[in-house]
Amino acid sequence: MQITEQKPDRVRIKMLQQMAEALDDEAEALYRRAAAFEDEDYLLTREIEQRVTEINRMKLRLDAVRRERRSVTQRIEELRVEAAAIREEVFEGEDDLVIQNLGTGELDRLSINSRTLYERAEDSAFAGLSDEPDLDAAFFRKVSLKDRVA
Repeated sequence: MQITEQKPDRVRIKMLQQMAEALDDEAEALYRRAAAFEDEDYLLTREIEQRVTEINRMKLRLDAVRRERRSVTQRIEELRVEAAAIREEVFEGEDDLVIQNLGTGELDRLSINSRTLYERAEDSAFAGLSDEPDLDAAFFRKVSLKDRVA
C-alpha cells in the first residue's frame, strides 16, 4: 500500500506546486498593476503641478487686470470731476461775462460770432430765402399763422 499512498502525495505536491506557480503569476500581475498605478500617480502629480502653476499665472494676470481696471476707473472718475469743474467754471465765467457786458453792445457781437454758417444771413446758402410762405409752392409749403384753416 505504500505505492498507492505515495501516488497521492506526488499528486498533492504537484497540485501545490501548480497552485504556488499560479499564485506567483497572480502576484506578478498585481505587481505590474501596482507599477502602472505608480506611473499614473506620478503623471497625475506632474499634471497637477503644471495646472497649479498655470492657475497661479492666471491668478497673477487676473490681479493685474483688476488693478488696471481700478486705476482706469479711478482715472475716469478724476476726468469726470475735472470736466464738471471746468463746466462749472465756464458757466460761472459766462454769467460774469454777461453781467460785465450788459448794455455795452458786446453781447450782440458775441452772439453774432457764435452763430453757425447756416445761421448767419449774409454767409448762408439760404440767404435769398425769406420766412414768408411761398404761395406758389406746390409741395411742403411752410404754414404760418396767417394761413387760413379750412
